[in-house]
Amino acid sequence: MFRAHSMVYLAGRVVSGLLSFLTVSIYTRILSPKEYGGYALIAATVAMMSMLFYFWQRVSLLRFLPTRVNDPEPLYASSAIGYLASCLLTGLVVLPAIVLGEREGISKTLVLTGLILLWSDALFELVLEFLRARLSPGRYSIYGVLKGLIALSVGSLLVWHHLSILGVLLGLVTANLLILSLGARTFLTQLFSSIRSLQPTLNKEFLRYGLPFTVSFAFGCILNLSDRYFISYYIGKADTGYYSVGYELARQSTWVVMQAINLAFYPFVIRTLDQEGPIAANAILETNFLLLIGITAPIAFGVSALADPIARLFFGLEYIDQVARIIPLSSLSAVVSGLYGFYFVQTFQLGRKTYLQIWPVAIAAVIHIGLNFWWIPTHGITGALYSTIVCDSLVLIISFFLSRRSYVLPIPWRKTGLIVLAAGLMALAVNYLKHYCPPSYQIPVLVIFGVLCYTTLLLIFRLVDRRMLIGLLSGKSL
Repeated sequence: MFRAHSMVYLAGRVVSGLLSFLTVSIYTRILSPKEYGGYALIAATVAMMSMLFYFWQRVSLLRFLPTRVNDPEPLYASSAIGYLASCLLTGLVVLPAIVLGEREGISKTLVLTGLILLWSDALFELVLEFLRARLSPGRYSIYGVLKGLIALSVGSLLVWHHLSILGVLLGLVTANLLILSLGARTFLTQLFSSIRSLQPTLNKEFLRYGLPFTVSFAFGCILNLSDRYFISYYIGKADTGYYSVGYELARQSTWVVMQAINLAFYPFVIRTLDQEGPIAANAILETNFLLLIGITAPIAFGVSALADPIARLFFGLEYIDQVARIIPLSSLSAVVSGLYGFYFVQTFQLGRKTYLQIWPVAIAAVIHIGLNFWWIPTHGITGALYSTIVCDSLVLIISFFLSRRSYVLPIPWRKTGLIVLAAGLMALAVNYLKHYCPPSYQIPVLVIFGVLCYTTLLLIFRLVDRRMLIGLLSGKSL
């Protein structure tokens, strides 16, 4: 069952990632950099408010629902009350911007639409966590893909009719409302009709369990999203647009793979740790880590080497030069942050000391804000990228030392070094060859060459042999 569910989640993540990439590609052709930057700021604000006010409900529902299958009403009641209370709080937080927005040059329409997006998105994510808890990976994946398709279709149509940022936001709101009303009506009816079954003690348990995750992920949002506000303030919204596009490309190209590997391995790690102990679990974790670095390192190096042709092929003319300049550093940042989010954070989960995961991201987030104040005014977008890389690396270092107090994760240093060396040599070869390859064929030819070159280097370094390579390609090694 674990393997079947993992494959469904993998397919859903890959398709959703491709849709996200397609969305960025289309919007850079119909939105100016300044418009895209404005949208990126609103999206970042919605993401941070969602994490602060709603995340604890989702993670608590996912944790406790499987243990109360026969009596879910009190859980639904706690989730419903928490959701409604959070909507009230976020409404009060945003109210001054709605009332006084025009005086400060803020569009009331955009603020109100962003608030509706926050509410509908939070409810949509709650539905997804319900589906995960009920072991329904098919519906979970389908809803995620449908949301991307509807949002892109409606948003593009509205932008084409000159609604600009508002059109993009309305596309997302429409997608949420359609799926909630047509695909989740039964769950929502159960959710809100169960309020009379509220148990205050369960509400407290929700908060005790969910708040540490909320604090940790809130600091993570600051680490990943705050630089957009600094860039907008010190440089301008157009540069925020360039930065967001380059960052999103790098993250989608690496994180989709990392998420898929994590979804496939984590259940097996938990089961093996409980049934066979840490030695057997560490063997799986080492394979997990080598797959993460072994697949994402060549992707990041390859995307960096092909930054110019990728930007020319996928993005609008106004974005090409700036995005091509951003891609190499943002790719490095995406790999470093992904290693924490999809591997190193497991040290706190496996050791059952989740409160420790707050400290790495909290310390890094505070330093990140300070570096943004220092480097963005003087170095612009490059300063933001340097700040992000430094702080993402700091999170890894702190997590490594804290793991001694929780669960020590295996890190095969020698193999990791050889993998990075192989990926770097491959990137150098691709970068050299691209000057002799016709522009119209650069990406397909160089991607094939890069894969063959990297695979050959892995064989030379004896990181894989032919039998292992065949097993990896067929999926039997998993």
